[in-house]
Amino acid sequence: MQAAAKAGIKIALHLEPYEARNVKSVRLDLEHIHNLLLDPVGPNFEASLLMTSCACNPDNMCPVVFVYDSYRLHPSDWITLLGNDGGLRCTLNDVFAIALWLDSDGGQQVRCLSTGNLRAH
Repeated sequence: MQAAAKAGIKIALHLEPYEARNVKSVRLDLEHIHNLLLDPVGPNFEASLLMTSCACNPDNMCPVVFVYDSYRLHPSDWITLLGNDGGLRCTLNDVFAIALWLDSDGGQQVRCLSTGNLRAH
């Protein structure tokens, strides 16, 4: 991370799939990322992370996270995790999540996510 910051390279986080990955475990993963960012005595990861404006407060910056094999969780699980109603959206742990649109069903999933107050790009 220090080498990336020195070279002026920004890094998007990559959340790999793992056995038993679910809404609760991914939430813990994303909260851990934010704990690392907020740790005043830890390494300065924020300087080398790709960040973008948060959905609820454009003045706040959120880390960009690519969720690999996102289709392994149902769209309703992503709404639970990333949505406004009890999810991470508009909290200190908010992220800008990027996921793979794998097949024609992906369009339905994007529509489903859009109705959950998530930004679909």
